[in-house]
Amino acid sequence: MTAKDCGNHGKTRRIQARRCCACLLVFNFILLLTILLVWAILQPTKPKFILQDATVYAFNVTPNLLTSSFQVTLSSRNPNDKIGVYYDKLDVYAVYRNQQITLRTQIPPTYQGHKDINVWSPYIYGNSVPVSPFNAESLSQDQSSGTVMLLIKADGRVRWKVGTFITGRYHFYVRCPAYITFGSRSTGIVVGNNAVKYHFSIFVVSGQNCLGDLKFNNTSSTKLVRWDECIFGYLWEGVAYNDASVIGQNLTKESINDGLDHSSSHLGHLCLQNLSLSYNKFSSPQFNMLKNLSSFDLSNSGFAGQIPIEISCLTSYASSNVSEFKELYLDSVKVSPQRNEWSRGLPSSQSNIRVLSILLYHPSGHLDSSLILSFNMFKNLTQIDLTHNNLTSQISPTHWEKLLNLVRLHDLR
Repeated sequence: MTAKDCGNHGKTRRIQARRCCACLLVFNFILLLTILLVWAILQPTKPKFILQDATVYAFNVTPNLLTSSFQVTLSSRNPNDKIGVYYDKLDVYAVYRNQQITLRTQIPPTYQGHKDINVWSPYIYGNSVPVSPFNAESLSQDQSSGTVMLLIKADGRVRWKVGTFITGRYHFYVRCPAYITFGSRSTGIVVGNNAVKYHFSIFVVSGQNCLGDLKFNNTSSTKLVRWDECIFGYLWEGVAYNDASVIGQNLTKESINDGLDHSSSHLGHLCLQNLSLSYNKFSSPQFNMLKNLSSFDLSNSGFAGQIPIEISCLTSYASSNVSEFKELYLDSVKVSPQRNEWSRGLPSSQSNIRVLSILLYHPSGHLDSSLILSFNMFKNLTQIDLTHNNLTSQISPTHWEKLLNLVRLHDLR
């Protein structure tokens, strides 16, 4: 073989190597592009776990040992439209301050279909579990104060199913806080001999039952329209909850136009503290049932004239004659320019409102400075926002003389 032939063989091998590298790069590019497209189309979301309740059968603390026994109810919802989930392994156990206090209880393998909800009620227990001195002291203090915070953990492996394709196994970890109360602070219900059941969420109703007579545009709504897709109310978007009570609802831009009058009687028992109805269009509804509100947002909600008189009933009393209603947002609400009219629906002079916002109340009109005199009824105001209201006259310093706590006044132009 001549030197020329050897050179040609070397050149051929280099060309083949380049072609292999190019094919490999093209294959990897197509594979990555396919994965990205599938991900974008399917938009996979992790299952959502909720700790519904826990029944405590035993919780005995000695200086160095803890004996506990629980039955917990965990619910898992698969929010995906086209992806199923195989739970190949799922271990549930309890933890106090990063120390495992019960044995692991294994839940049988199961499959969860699209939009399905699975509910498990495993028993978890630990007999005479040694507790570190630091945790033992903290546990005694927590129990004496009336509240012990545990973590109910679930560790396992899952596989994703898309059509006939099933992925490999992935680890997942779930952490659910459980507040166990004792003594005079106990919120549990006695269900048997020395057994106490604690509910951590209050809804087991369908979405449409909770919606009541609310009328809204289904094509524009992003939250209310989905409330009927799951069983448990604490999974609904826009709902905030604490322990066993719903404390907040964000219904901003939900295209609500009617029906709040009839639904408020249902909302009244939800212990709502924060409610946002901004960017909706409806007439004056009945708000008087929402006794526990401390923050209320009616910005850009279509009201005109007098503030709804029912707002005067929004008083959550921490003690006699002391209102806890603290924030009121009325941006772009067309309030009456007469100071004796617009505020007629607001709480009394004992109100504890601290933040008042009336931003751009009437784009085509002007806000008379005499209206500010009515703000004196809110003796605890710390912040006022009257931006873009085209004040028509000079504001006298006497207008603010009773607002002794005012620390921030936004642009009055």
